[in-house]
Amino acid sequence: MSTCEWRADWCLSAMYAMRPHLCDVSLATDDNHHISAHRVVLASTLQYFNAMFIGSTVGGQYVESGLYEIHIKNIDGPALNEIIKWCYTGCVDTSADNVQQLMSAAKMLDCGHVVAICSQFIESQLHPENALGVYGFAELLDCRDLQERVGLIPEDSEDMWHIYNLIQEGDSLRASTFRKVTIESGTGSTQTNKVRTMLTICIESIEYDTQGCVLRVKGKNIEENQYVKMGQYHTLDIEQNRKFTLTKAHWDSVAIERLDMACDPTQSADLGAVVMNEGIAHVCLVTSSMTLVRAKIDMNIPRKRKGFISQHEKGLQKFFDAVLQAILRHMNFEIVKCVLLASPGFVKDQFYDYMNGQAVKNDIKVLVENKTKFVLCHASSGFKHSLKEVLSDPLLQSRLADTKAASEVKALQSFYTTLQTEPCKAFYGIKHVERANECQAIDLLLISDKLFRCANVAERKRFVALVDSVRENGGEVKLFSSLHVSGEQLDQLTGVAAILRFPMQDLDDEPDDSSGEDD
Repeated sequence: MSTCEWRADWCLSAMYAMRPHLCDVSLATDDNHHISAHRVVLASTLQYFNAMFIGSTVGGQYVESGLYEIHIKNIDGPALNEIIKWCYTGCVDTSADNVQQLMSAAKMLDCGHVVAICSQFIESQLHPENALGVYGFAELLDCRDLQERVGLIPEDSEDMWHIYNLIQEGDSLRASTFRKVTIESGTGSTQTNKVRTMLTICIESIEYDTQGCVLRVKGKNIEENQYVKMGQYHTLDIEQNRKFTLTKAHWDSVAIERLDMACDPTQSADLGAVVMNEGIAHVCLVTSSMTLVRAKIDMNIPRKRKGFISQHEKGLQKFFDAVLQAILRHMNFEIVKCVLLASPGFVKDQFYDYMNGQAVKNDIKVLVENKTKFVLCHASSGFKHSLKEVLSDPLLQSRLADTKAASEVKALQSFYTTLQTEPCKAFYGIKHVERANECQAIDLLLISDKLFRCANVAERKRFVALVDSVRENGGEVKLFSSLHVSGEQLDQLTGVAAILRFPMQDLDDEPDDSSGEDD
């Protein structure tokens, strides 16, 4: 018996083109769309219509089985029309304008094929700016594939830091990479070539190179292709401006908050700092997540001696010029709201006078227009660690009030003040903090992001549960970066601390063994 494989598809396509002729049902939607179709086609392709037309209830068949016009509620007309077209042709047109309505309709009609098509389209359009919106939509429709997956493109070093805090062991990561492949010819000779391929690995270890700004992720391949077998180990390098897809079995509140923080363009560095002394200077950008040293200037300046003063002044001028060029190169004054010039003695004053003189002499408009953003303050040295005391200076708080870094410093300073003046309202260590949270006593929780990078899943869940519980009880949570000067200080206090709403005397009598647990 001979068969014609294309005939069935051709017949269905012809029936679709002939509509509304010879149709026996009309589907009406809330937005006044009327779509003609054939019952036999709908019932044979969608279980929803199969049950409606030939299914039965206790009292007989469904009432819709005998109606010509059937009202389909809560479905967009154009979306329903696309699904009906798929029933006949197996094709559906997806776009950014219709994919959400189409996917909602497909979920309601239990059309798994169209849901899969929509999921693939949305995944191809994933970007950090729409990731949270897609996650919310997927959660609303209970679409697990989309809920678990997000596409990311790190654009700068701070994005890389956020990704380092997002990725955990057990997550899966998909990215393009090069793989050495040995090909054997028909004559038996072999040739080794590098080929580009897409790999999806289950993460087993993570290394972050802060200097090279590269994240190295190692794990087993979980999607076999022609070059890499299932279960083979591979290391993927995540770099700036390189897209990858991250899949998690569960996105907890801390991970979503981190993603939101990374996608927010207002999280850019808005505080600059130059910590200097004669011959040494660090030009820094202070963000909400870290303190970035953008330039280090280290020069030998001849000592000021009788008869050699000119050599000292020339060396100092050369040093000041290098610092000035670093400021112009690394600070975007459209974003930076304040620049701290800090040093021991009068070095900062000398540099400030030199900078203003050069700005007027060489008509450097960006410095002339932003002269008021520079603030002179004292520092004990010209090294990065001196920023901690500079940011804690109460005289600077009014100038730094609008910057994001100041909020962390202010919160930590408030904790230390409370610890000194009202010790029964300030505690640190996970056991004490959890005990205070059980009594709904926490007003402000200070917690380091270092705690959420632990390999122990149970420990991470413990800290996530603490954060969620404090927020549910009306408390405020501040997530400190371990790369920030204030975060480094919090890490010395076990990484978690709290200011309470009311004093709790009995907590002082309970031992806290969190330091032992961390070890």
